[in-house]
Amino acid sequence: FGAILLWRVLKERRIRVASGAAVGVALLLLPVVVLAPASFGQWLDSLGNASTALDVVPVETWKTATLAGLVRGWIFSIWGNAPTWPLWILPLVGLLAAASWVERYGAALSLVALSPVLLCLSYMFAPYGWVFDQAILLPLQVAIVSQAFQRDRPSGSRFGVLALLLGIQLVAILIGLRDEVAQYEFFWIPLALLGVWLWQWPRIEAHLTPETPAKE
Repeated sequence: FGAILLWRVLKERRIRVASGAAVGVALLLLPVVVLAPASFGQWLDSLGNASTALDVVPVETWKTATLAGLVRGWIFSIWGNAPTWPLWILPLVGLLAAASWVERYGAALSLVALSPVLLCLSYMFAPYGWVFDQAILLPLQVAIVSQAFQRDRPSGSRFGVLALLLGIQLVAILIGLRDEVAQYEFFWIPLALLGVWLWQWPRIEAHLTPETPAKE
């Protein structure tokens, strides 16, 4: 998401988007600096192969709710070890695939229309991402609800979208109530939200595409 957003901002010379993002990140990091300044050092330590710092777990052992975590969990269940290559290869593959798609099909879309899809793909292909990190998908859910309540949408379709979103949350809660649940068991949530978004895509695309003037 960040790489493609930066490319679009530089290409279209939207400096206000870049400066706004920088200010937003700074405001988010400020409370962390004040309340838990050691967390930055611990995070850097976790990237080491043999971290011995207190309460720091090396990133090589993480199997979180992303595609990389799912693949590592599967491999671990079969062979008893979790290789590190998914942490590096899968994010690169995701970035190249998303960039190719944006270059070919997404150039005509605004950042508002493109961002929900990129947020979902960004989380899915991230090297790691805990369940609470799925909070970054909130804009995607807001966009889904916003599109569902467009004036031209029938009420049945609107409540169908809401039912799908609530169903996704309910299934996730039920999975979380199990004993010894693994983080990577929640990998499907961004994929399910993306499916709901793509289900609405024909209507969204028609809403974004200008109407062709009728010939006289």
